[in-house]
Amino acid sequence: MANTKIPPELVDDQVFGRRNLIINGDMKVSQRTQDTAVTSQTAAVAVHCADRFYTELSGATVDIQRVSDGPEGHYYSQKVTMNGAFTASASQYVIPFETRIEGYDVQQLNYGTSGAKKLTLSFWIKSSKTGTYTVEFSNNNSGGGGKSSSQYTISSAGTWEHKTLTWVGDTTRAFENSNANELTLFWWMVAGTTFTSGTSQQGNSWDGGTNANRAAGVAGSAADDDYWQLTGVQLEVGDVATPFEYLGMGEQINLCERYYQIHGGPTGTHIWTGDITSGYYYYNMIDMRCQMSKAPTVTIQAAGYSGFNSINIASDSIYGIRAYVESSTTQARGYYQARYILDAEL
Repeated sequence: MANTKIPPELVDDQVFGRRNLIINGDMKVSQRTQDTAVTSQTAAVAVHCADRFYTELSGATVDIQRVSDGPEGHYYSQKVTMNGAFTASASQYVIPFETRIEGYDVQQLNYGTSGAKKLTLSFWIKSSKTGTYTVEFSNNNSGGGGKSSSQYTISSAGTWEHKTLTWVGDTTRAFENSNANELTLFWWMVAGTTFTSGTSQQGNSWDGGTNANRAAGVAGSAADDDYWQLTGVQLEVGDVATPFEYLGMGEQINLCERYYQIHGGPTGTHIWTGDITSGYYYYNMIDMRCQMSKAPTVTIQAAGYSGFNSINIASDSIYGIRAYVESSTTQARGYYQARYILDAEL
């Protein structure tokens, strides 16, 4: 049997094993809405559909949906569509896609040292609007961050195109070893002159955050129904884009649930029941499926009771939450039920 020689540079750049720093880059997990569209969104920044991918807006209105449309090898993509024509003022913008990476997950990049490693981003993009676009990397060190942008071109409307961009490492600013958002990726699609009047670094350098460079070359307007779709997002060490790293559904969900979990069905099926005595408190411990990135914000939905008053949260942590109610009567088989939404996004 002939031996196959593997180039050393591929081994050095960590081609083997878990290489993709992006969670849910194929948009496989969408806990919030599945494939239901979220329409007329104007929120400054929020996760709406596919897990781990934000949409950030200033002045614009969009519709967002995870759709069953992708290039070969990808079933899903995230689609953001303009809901009305939009011309950006100097400080306005549309960033249809944004993803954030925790500090614990980027320490191997050696940022802030002379050995800071290159990063290569690859992704599939489809749009009704051709032209020049920008992806921006933001190093969010609390002592003073840095930014670096790189341009790419969408050449053919309504066609999936594969893009590959490479960034040099930031030798000036380290990533803090914490659960904070240390590296953010922005896909700029429309922006005002505050963000477009400078020069793109093309991934070859970093600056201290010059706004004019962040979206250099990006158009200042979009028409009603213009859209952008994204999938197959992979970020890896080195200057070579390797084939997309597919994960099983169970593994992908587990990674997403570090940041967002749903306990109970749409009708509030997470239930406590038992005989109760009036005026007593009854507690229910809800364990996390995995350790969350931080103590989550808890939203209670579809609450229902028999013999109880409203549900409260006594405490929460990265390991679990403790719900409690006060009984309003003495009876057999009292119960309370709810759906608990746990949000620990970065």
